[in-house]
Amino acid sequence: MTVESILGGQFEGVPAISSSEKITLLEEEKVMAYYGAGTLFADAQRREPLF
Repeated sequence: MTVESILGGQFEGVPAISSSEKITLLEEEKVMAYYGAGTLFADAQRREPLF
């Protein structure tokens, strides 16, 4: 599996979910926000303009 939004050492910080059978809306939003923010902020180079 390849994950491009966060770095290997950041997986331990992924928000936990309370059940493996279902996820609440709040839990889903926390997990999505964690990976979404990682897309922009996981590495200092991503914070700089692309051009």
